[in-house]
Amino acid sequence: MRGLRLILTAGAVALALPPAAAAQVRSGIGVGGKLLFPTGSFDDEVKTGWGIAGTGEIAILGILSGVGELSYNRFPAEDGTREDGTAFDNKDVFGLTAGARVYLSMLFAGVDLGYFTAVDDGGVLPNVGLRIALFELMGRYKWSGDNWFEVRGMISF
Repeated sequence: MRGLRLILTAGAVALALPPAAAAQVRSGIGVGGKLLFPTGSFDDEVKTGWGIAGTGEIAILGILSGVGELSYNRFPAEDGTREDGTAFDNKDVFGLTAGARVYLSMLFAGVDLGYFTAVDDGGVLPNVGLRIALFELMGRYKWSGDNWFEVRGMISF
């Protein structure tokens, strides 16, 4: 829940800043890595994980852009067993997300919708971030199903 509050607070700050010029919204592709922090009951089964991602972005209108991401995420299993006696398993999760971003100066806020294998569920992922030239740092929270907060660093081309 702390991750969600952080995202919502950062989003409110981003929305209070003056709009960026349309030329600052870029179209392109990017690659990066991320740290994954499980929350809720998912935190009982897995440890902090990592992931890699490839993204695509296209300017739509003024400060608005559309984004897509294909990712591989790895959550190592916690030590121990479930109530039924079965051991926890590592989670190798492939994700496919698409959404929109609003750019306000160097900051952006957005929301993605996605599907994730292994946890076999969809998700709503609000996000906020900072883009400086080719570099991007973003925080995003997977709100439904097995929950996690992720911090992603990216280089865009």
